[in-house]
Amino acid sequence: MGYLAVLENIMLALQAVILIPVIVFSAALMKKGENGAFPAFFTFAMISYLLSDIYTILFTIIRPGERMPIAADEIAELSVLLLLIAGIQAISPRGGRKLHVGALIFSILFTSANILLWIAWSGEYVQDIVFGLPYYFLIYLLVREIRACEAMKVKELLAMAAACTVVLILLVLDSFVHDKVPKNALNAIWFAIELGIMEGLVWLALKRLGGEEEKHRKGALYVALSAFIWSVLVSYTNDGMLYVAALGVNTMVLPVVFAVVKRLPADGAKPIADAKSAGDTKPEVDTEADDDTEDKVDAEPDDAK
Repeated sequence: MGYLAVLENIMLALQAVILIPVIVFSAALMKKGENGAFPAFFTFAMISYLLSDIYTILFTIIRPGERMPIAADEIAELSVLLLLIAGIQAISPRGGRKLHVGALIFSILFTSANILLWIAWSGEYVQDIVFGLPYYFLIYLLVREIRACEAMKVKELLAMAAACTVVLILLVLDSFVHDKVPKNALNAIWFAIELGIMEGLVWLALKRLGGEEEKHRKGALYVALSAFIWSVLVSYTNDGMLYVAALGVNTMVLPVVFAVVKRLPADGAKPIADAKSAGDTKPEVDTEADDDTEDKVDAEPDDAK
């Protein structure tokens, strides 16, 4: 086992250590039921993610140097995507939302570009297409809900989309560059841009988390989940030391996502500001009924005479 494999296992073990308390605390949120339905889906998604890490560590120890075939870790990662999709659907408006054309176009173009790159790198057509399909719907949901909750402005989304396009172009150019120095320069540039996108998404998620309205907290969730999915995709586009660094970035995003999940409102809850104003409202006194009662009381002595 080479030193890179050792570093990867160390980073995956560290990620497993972070995942365990995330799962425990998320399960506690699920049990309380004060944060809606999403913590349940998030808990099982993180359990699947933990199982993927454990399988990868064991495989590299038992069979060092061998490429993993389609196996339990990829099935576990697929289940993560499906559970997140189900969780987003569970907290979306019951009547559903209209088709968001912009989100659909971005999802198709971005996901297709990633799948094509995976196929070019691995040559596994069926596997990459099958395991890439959930990304179409998940990315569409995230972009649609981000716009619906106004978690990101249009110019912020366009800036992120432009940065993603630049990264994809650099990844394509890397296939035609064989000299070591230019190749390393390309790797450094696209990894720096990937980190910039990650930092921007995390910052926006924490910024929206400070809002008191329900849409702000749900918007923070969708942005944080986008950061998590982006960190997963970043790990797919890098190898060597950059892959180890990408695993570290992916690990650091996990507590951020949990912090956002912890602040989610209950299903159907009113905005906090509205709830406070409703609590401050005093019940109206029916003055007309009191006046009628007084008239009747005054009238009784006259009737007695």
